[in-house]
Amino acid sequence: MVRIKHSFSGWRRLMAEPDHIFLKPLPNFAYGDYPVAFPFFYMKPAEHEDIIRKFVPKQNGPITNVDLIGNSPVIIKKVYFYYHFWFIIQNLLEEVATTWMNISLRMKHDEETDRTFGWILEM
Repeated sequence: MVRIKHSFSGWRRLMAEPDHIFLKPLPNFAYGDYPVAFPFFYMKPAEHEDIIRKFVPKQNGPITNVDLIGNSPVIIKKVYFYYHFWFIIQNLLEEVATTWMNISLRMKHDEETDRTFGWILEM
């Protein structure tokens, strides 16, 4: 992970894979506390809604709410705040990491999902 400091936006983390090559500076499209990720248009959850619904229940909204993103590249903010005189670092990545890991493992261990998505699950 690389730390990026922009005076207009605070500290952010860039998560990228070692085979990513950036020929120009990566624009920081993250806004406020909202991270940004690169869309992968070959990921089409609507084409496999029956499989995706095993992991994203209907109460989470329409299948179009599933973002077409991988784990990289992502720019995510590192939030600092004070709580009862203690300096606390809240990393937004830490907030989603456990859920992301658990769903990823469940999808990989599900034979139908692994067969259907193959290498895309690695994304």
